[in-house]
Amino acid sequence: MLRYGSHFRLPPEHAQWERQYQEAIERHVKDQQKVGLGEPPLDVSFVRFVKPDERSTVYQECMARQGWAVAIEFDGGISYGDYPADQTPALLEADFRCWVQYPLNPRYAQPPTERQAHVVYDYFVRELVPCLEREGYDVDRTAIPTVETFMATFQQNGSWLPYDTVMKRQNDLAAANGGTVPKEWKHEWERINKACPQGPPIDRMYPLN
Repeated sequence: MLRYGSHFRLPPEHAQWERQYQEAIERHVKDQQKVGLGEPPLDVSFVRFVKPDERSTVYQECMARQGWAVAIEFDGGISYGDYPADQTPALLEADFRCWVQYPLNPRYAQPPTERQAHVVYDYFVRELVPCLEREGYDVDRTAIPTVETFMATFQQNGSWLPYDTVMKRQNDLAAANGGTVPKEWKHEWERINKACPQGPPIDRMYPLN
């Protein structure tokens, strides 16, 4: 029995996603109540699904309509800035309203298909590894798995990721700085993510046809 999620419905054309939508709302409420959300508002309803590449902008606009100025980080994350602690419940209520109105389309949250895993492997090997090398990172090419091994271990703990070499540099810098990542690393992290995105373009993973 869903205490909150069952209050929210999807239009008939999205009926196949309704249970998943309701369960996601239920989880979101429980997570947000741990950090200050009271009883979630029930006078809000679904507007439309959003795609990953527009999610942050749509959320920012939704929050702005409720009086909250949030900033979008370079990687799509959200920064709420400084606000009085006693405003936390109001912020979380606004967040909930946006979350219900503009959820991520569930098609982007399904387990990856075999085709998508192949897309990721091709991107890693043919584009990401050469890009990281051009940007001054040493990628151990002997560690690149065969496509068969990659497919068998995709998204499992310890599976091969080209960005492991970036994380190694971060860890090395932290070790040389008394265990703390230097402040200037933030700029390098942003730079390398823009130059060499960690994953393939969304339209390559989810083609329209």
